[in-house]
Amino acid sequence: MLELLKRVEEENMEEPDLSLYGSVDEDTADDLPRRLEGLDIRSAPTDELLRCLTEEERDRFFSALRDPASELAQKLIASTELGQGSQVPWWESPSISDGDSVLYERQPSIMDVPSRIIRWNLGAPSLLYNICSVLIAYTYTTRHLSMSPLASSDDLQDQSEARRLIASAVPFIADRQSRVLHVTLSDAMTSVWGRFNPGSVDPVVMGLLLKDVAQLV
Repeated sequence: MLELLKRVEEENMEEPDLSLYGSVDEDTADDLPRRLEGLDIRSAPTDELLRCLTEEERDRFFSALRDPASELAQKLIASTELGQGSQVPWWESPSISDGDSVLYERQPSIMDVPSRIIRWNLGAPSLLYNICSVLIAYTYTTRHLSMSPLASSDDLQDQSEARRLIASAVPFIADRQSRVLHVTLSDAMTSVWGRFNPGSVDPVVMGLLLKDVAQLV
């Protein structure tokens, strides 16, 4: 449904007379995957996709389209479906291709840090949980934009949005004078969670992000 929302928005499609789309067979009313079987949602005409929805699903769909701030629209944006698009996070890439249509990107190369700028201070507080907060922001942005690695896009707008989302979630990363120090994982999580757009990340999604962080760390 998220793909369909994007399609209608891009086509500037006005809400049609839903009665023109008929009704779905009762035997398949509760099985959306079965109704979409054999359809390529990226290339199929929008009208054809809408005919695969039940009357109730079409009503909910256009309600979400009319009100992007609605609960359904926000859940679509924030759900784990964000990580099930055509491009999934690089850290979920299998060692051997599974042959499906999902695009797995390779792990980004590690940036070399010049030894001359590395200064060890054994008495300094640990930044482990600050790093965790950055990774929460990073994994959210990767899934939200379905862009992996974040540096893989040549679109300046995508790059700008990625930087904005991360800087908004962990502002200390862009403030050279910041003295923010997270001392627990709970502290780091609460701080970042409170900076996401209200309603955009529910406990299920946050659990997924923490699982991502554990895999990256």
